[in-house]
Amino acid sequence: MSWFQDHLWAVLAGIFALVVMIVVWLLRRAGAEPAASGGITEDMVRERLQGINLDLDEPPQGGSNTPR
Repeated sequence: MSWFQDHLWAVLAGIFALVVMIVVWLLRRAGAEPAASGGITEDMVRERLQGINLDLDEPPQGGSNTPR
C-alpha cells in the first residue's frame, strides 16, 4: 500500500479543514465592510432611540392602537 492509502482519512480531514478555513476567512472579509456602504450607524440608532416615548400613560401617536 502507498502512503496515501495508509493515511487517506488524515489527508481528507486536512483538505476539509483547509476548505473550512478558507470559507470562514471569506465570510469574515465579507462581514467587515465599512458601515458607510448603507449599513446602520451609531447615529442612526441613537436618533431612533431618542424618538421612542417611554411614557406608558400617553397613547401612541399615529397608527392604530393594536399592539404588534
